[in-house]
Amino acid sequence: MVKRVEDEEVIRVLSRVMKIPKKKVNKDLKLGSIPEWDSLTHLNIYFEIQKVFKRKISMESAANVKSVKDWIKLINN
Repeated sequence: MVKRVEDEEVIRVLSRVMKIPKKKVNKDLKLGSIPEWDSLTHLNIYFEIQKVFKRKISMESAANVKSVKDWIKLINN
């Protein structure tokens, strides 16, 4: 069984990739809602999440992600 990834761990990765403080990242933050989270950053998040959490995620699934909450759900499913 694959270990569940905690919300805080995902927030830490997104904060690092977007180069913004963790306190600015919450589960309701959405793609495009801040300048730091554009389509290129979204792609970088996709690659970093696969690397850090050792999960294989399809591009199609990642393309459907619209929020931090969606990333957390995708990683843990």
